[in-house]
Amino acid sequence: MSYRAADAAAFALKLRREWTRLAPDVELTPAPIRLDAPAPAVPAGATVFVLVGRQWLRSEPGDPSFLAGASDPMRQLLEASLRDGHRIVPVLFEVSLSDWGAMCAEFPPTLESLAPRNAVELRSPSFSQDLQRLIDRLRSPAPDVPWTEAESRSIVRVEAAGGGGLKWWSNRGVGTRVFVDGSEVGSLGAWNGRLDWPVAPGRHTVQVRPGPGSSKSSVLPLEIAKGETVTFVCDRNIFTGGMSLKRKD
Repeated sequence: MSYRAADAAAFALKLRREWTRLAPDVELTPAPIRLDAPAPAVPAGATVFVLVGRQWLRSEPGDPSFLAGASDPMRQLLEASLRDGHRIVPVLFEVSLSDWGAMCAEFPPTLESLAPRNAVELRSPSFSQDLQRLIDRLRSPAPDVPWTEAESRSIVRVEAAGGGGLKWWSNRGVGTRVFVDGSEVGSLGAWNGRLDWPVAPGRHTVQVRPGPGSSKSSVLPLEIAKGETVTFVCDRNIFTGGMSLKRKD
C-alpha cells in the first residue's frame, strides 16, 4: 500500500482497518512515501496499491509535478514495480476517474505504461462496498479483471471536434458533461478535449449535455466488444448552440 505520507496517511489507516475486517487472510502492508527518504522495496509477487489523493501529484495547484523529478521516491517505486512486473492498482480517494486521467497525462515516459490501467474509486458514502468490490475483483481468476493492460478493456471515448479543446468556449470553467448508460461519468472541460470511460463489453448508450444555454445531444447506442475502443466526436453549432455527437469512423 504505497502512498505519499502528506497526502494519504489518514486514508491509509482507514483502508487498512477495513481491509483487515473484510480480508483478514491477505496482508496489507503500509509503505508511506516521504520526499526525504528512499523508496521502499516491493516484495516479489506483491500487488501494489497506489493511494491517490489531492496531493499525490503536487502539493498545491500550479506547483510542478512530483513525478517530473527522476529522484522522486514514488516515481522510483512505480518504475521498479513496472519493471519487475508487479500488478499495480491505482486507488483513488477525494479525486475522480476524470482527475486520474488528467494526472496520467502528466506522467513521464517511464510511467506511460501505467496510464492505461484501470483505477478504482473508494468513495466515502460507499467505502465498505467499494472496498469489498475491489477485494472480490482481486480474487477473481478472470483475465479481464481491472488493472490489466488496455487491450483487455473496452473503452468509450468522447472527443471534442477535431480532437482539440472545446474552442467554442472562452471560459475555462465551462464544460460538457458526458453520460454513459444514463449516468454522468465525467466532463470535457474547455481546452481538455477527451474523456475515456471503461465499460464491460456489450450494449451501451452515450450522450453529452453542455453548459447553460445549449441543448443536449441525442442518445447514441453502441455495441462494444472486449478490448475495443469506440470514439464519439462532440461538436456544437456556434449559431444555435445545439450539440451533436457522432461516432468517429
